[in-house]
Amino acid sequence: MCEANAYMYQNEKEELLLECVDKVVPGIGEVYLENIFGQRKTIPARIRELRLIDHRIILEKIKDDAEGQSVEGLSTGDDKTTDGGNGEKV
Repeated sequence: MCEANAYMYQNEKEELLLECVDKVVPGIGEVYLENIFGQRKTIPARIRELRLIDHRIILEKIKDDAEGQSVEGLSTGDDKTTDGGNGEKV
């Protein structure tokens, strides 16, 4: 079997979220998980690490702007650039 277990990383520990995960869909500010039993979870987190040889998906909470910390690595998809790749917005 190729399923993995999903864990939340916080306070230097990994807490089990969902077992036998076979579908992971990263989104903006969240990760959708589904397992072989049909259980589904949408977690406000980002993928921290995938250890596929160990069948582990490690997630971590996204820090909130209200806490004075920025949400890094997220895009709304609104930044369209020209085909020339020069970074000019359309």
